[in-house]
Amino acid sequence: MLSASDSPGECRLPPELLDVVIDHLHDDPTTLRSLAMTSTQCLHSSRVHLFYQIQLMHHPSAEYHQTPSRVLDKYYRLNKILDTSPRLRGYIRHLIIHRAEYSHWVWYHIEPVVVQILGKLNNVSILSLRRVDFAWLSQFVRSPLRSMTLGTVVRLELHSCQFHNFDEFFHLIAGSNIKQLKVKEVSWGARWISSLPFRAHTTILESLHIGDDCLDVFTPTLLASDSPLSLQRLSKLSISPMGTYQTAAKVIEHSRLTLEELEVAVTGSRGNNLPLHILRPSDMICLRQLKLTHVRQSEGYSPIRCIMSLLSQIHHCDGLEAVSFMVIVEAPIAKMDWSKWRVVDEVLAGLFDARRSLKSVHIAMSGDASDADVWGLFDKLPELHRRRLLWMTLNNTGV
Repeated sequence: MLSASDSPGECRLPPELLDVVIDHLHDDPTTLRSLAMTSTQCLHSSRVHLFYQIQLMHHPSAEYHQTPSRVLDKYYRLNKILDTSPRLRGYIRHLIIHRAEYSHWVWYHIEPVVVQILGKLNNVSILSLRRVDFAWLSQFVRSPLRSMTLGTVVRLELHSCQFHNFDEFFHLIAGSNIKQLKVKEVSWGARWISSLPFRAHTTILESLHIGDDCLDVFTPTLLASDSPLSLQRLSKLSISPMGTYQTAAKVIEHSRLTLEELEVAVTGSRGNNLPLHILRPSDMICLRQLKLTHVRQSEGYSPIRCIMSLLSQIHHCDGLEAVSFMVIVEAPIAKMDWSKWRVVDEVLAGLFDARRSLKSVHIAMSGDASDADVWGLFDKLPELHRRRLLWMTLNNTGV
């Protein structure tokens, strides 16, 4: 029989899983044996249930345009477990639907077992859809997904998905309980909303992550006065512009009075650089955390200049608690002129004295360096080292 062990270093099972094991010890010994083997992945400290996250993924078959039997067997076993142990359904909080590369879409609407599994999941809070083309999803699959977003799902993640138009997208999200939305590498065929009912049902977002490939396309609809998505309570924003930063500036300006956390990629995928004047953190009265990523060392653009420019604006931010920079150094770190960083060192020392609310300023660097370079850098920048503000991600050359 499975039991929770008090010995250090041994696996401990959550009490709720132990209850299930005890209840069904004699009902389904094969399933319990599988649970026993898998239970080593469950740690006592995390208190995360063994079935917290499940993934429904189709692995392509080289010979058949259908779901391979080995994959179907897994779905049948999962469906049986959910039937014999109804209590497990409430423990599944994160559902991932993932189409494997080069696979076919047929399985989504011809495999009844998948629809049966979706219909049993009534407590999912995180829904992740990856490589999903909604034009190929049957109504039997769309309906339970829509029910989830109208019910318990508060976080929706869309990665590499395809919609024929915005109607398909808003049919999934409009009027839902979703508070956190992540959109990355998503494409839309038609960029307008034709169905008026979608405009009458508003979803109020509190957290938004927009990838650089979606920003210019998605933002006009997002900021429209009759958009089904509302940003009036947006407190967390993460954006990565690909083209110009004009669109990014509009999103930031729209939520300037409510943002508490802001993350922006300084260098876009096309090599464009962020004009820092569009941030104006002093105008964000609720801002607590500011993070700039991909501050890339390039010709004509200096990370030091970027950091110094932003630090000068931070002097006027009363409530700011944390600032972080992720700097990518193209040249070997050993060849950089670190004497210029002493200015940053001195500014930070004065900044902490002037802004009592500021608790941390982290500067993470990525580049090539040896251990000797790193320790030498700490000697050159005593303030950064003393306050543990400089973090380095290095490709060690072993020199």
